[in-house]
Amino acid sequence: MKNTIFQKIFLTFLFTNIFNAPSTHAHVPTQNYTYVIKVDTDQRDNVHIKCTYKGCIIDLSDGIDFLPEHDLINSFPIIITAEHPRLSSGTVLHLERVPDVECLWYDISWTKEGTKTVWNIEQRAEDDIPLRIPHNALIVCYPPEFIERLEDKTAQESSSIIHLPTIVLKKNLTQEECKKRDDGLTRCILAQPDMNAYLMPTPSKLVKKGNTIKNARSKS
Repeated sequence: MKNTIFQKIFLTFLFTNIFNAPSTHAHVPTQNYTYVIKVDTDQRDNVHIKCTYKGCIIDLSDGIDFLPEHDLINSFPIIITAEHPRLSSGTVLHLERVPDVECLWYDISWTKEGTKTVWNIEQRAEDDIPLRIPHNALIVCYPPEFIERLEDKTAQESSSIIHLPTIVLKKNLTQEECKKRDDGLTRCILAQPDMNAYLMPTPSKLVKKGNTIKNARSKS
């Protein structure tokens, strides 16, 4: 596991600082950024956690991965749900969470305190969680009842590498709880929709026409 983590960090450094990977947006940024996401779990567990960000799959099975994002972004929603949101059936393509499925919604934003980056973490009340999912949301497919908290664990200097708050999982689960968690993870994976249609930078400009998804700026 440690070797895998070091490999990921090395590759991130390589692409961010040597190859200067281009942004997915139209403008050219003055600096590329790397966003690190980590999970704090019981080392005895072998938990396979899948996330999605703008349609891309993120694998947290090794405890660490990186968002496919290089622009400077000051805030993210992190949504932890027992069932991945579905693609909408309306005209404008977007994701909607499945009603009545347990869900945790955190709004996170960072500010500078001297040379340090500090995260503000706010959890929404259950009745304040909308159906529509923002395009820049990090969606974590994991049974929410086994999440302990989000925690800003990194006292870091502001740089091009930004560590998101760590997802802290509940530890010391009983055998029965582990089975319930694993069954929930299996349901998350089986229910995940095909995200290929969502791999586009600006969902507000995507329009469904029949079974075809087109950019609203393009001609019909």
